[in-house]
Amino acid sequence: ELVDELRGVDFIVRKEVSPFDADAVRERLRATRRKTLAIAGVSTEIAVFHAALDAKRAGYDAHLLSDACGGLSGRTDDAAMRRMEIEGVLPSSVASFFTSLVTDMMSPSGVAVMKGLAKQWAWDISK
Repeated sequence: ELVDELRGVDFIVRKEVSPFDADAVRERLRATRRKTLAIAGVSTEIAVFHAALDAKRAGYDAHLLSDACGGLSGRTDDAAMRRMEIEGVLPSSVASFFTSLVTDMMSPSGVAVMKGLAKQWAWDISK
């Protein structure tokens, strides 16, 4: 399902633990000129942890989407999240992060956000 949504996106295959250790990733991020990153993924204690801390160190506003992360255990996941927050990574969720990007939920971007959330949680927003 996710691959269908990302059709046409040029993926960067890397072997580094942190995406910030890969030149191609750093260059692609720099080219977007964005300063805010939403970070999530599998292995909160490893991949997400290093990506979030390195994003913060590189000067990005790093938002951790905790409900889109998966850890090895509850204990290690919690420890990694606490450490990221101490280091200045902003704890958030998918819904909180994306709704914070729009002020008017009836605007085209607000409708797109709400449709995305509705699809994620199987909400009926047709009414």
